[in-house]
Amino acid sequence: MDDAVVSRAFSHGFDPHHTVRLAAYWGEALGGPAGFTSQYEGHDVRRLALPEVGGSMSTLQSAALRSEARIALLDLDLGRFGDGMTLIAPLTRAGVGRGARRLG
Repeated sequence: MDDAVVSRAFSHGFDPHHTVRLAAYWGEALGGPAGFTSQYEGHDVRRLALPEVGGSMSTLQSAALRSEARIALLDLDLGRFGDGMTLIAPLTRAGVGRGARRLG
């Protein structure tokens, strides 16, 4: 793979079911049916909704930390909340992403 960032994620090899699993994950994470968690036991996918009124980046950060996620997929454009990049450091310090295992 020519992309330095993406190729690192696939350094262990490419599972032939990756695309189907990723589509099910994203579909559920974005509010669709429970295709991922119903098919791949042991995975809980939750979407943190941005409040329509009120709230701040710090309340969003607190909600993300309370979710006790092992892995987080971030939208970098959080509208009025600002840049999602600011969530990476606190989530990493809290252990999100540490010990994540490969599916399949």
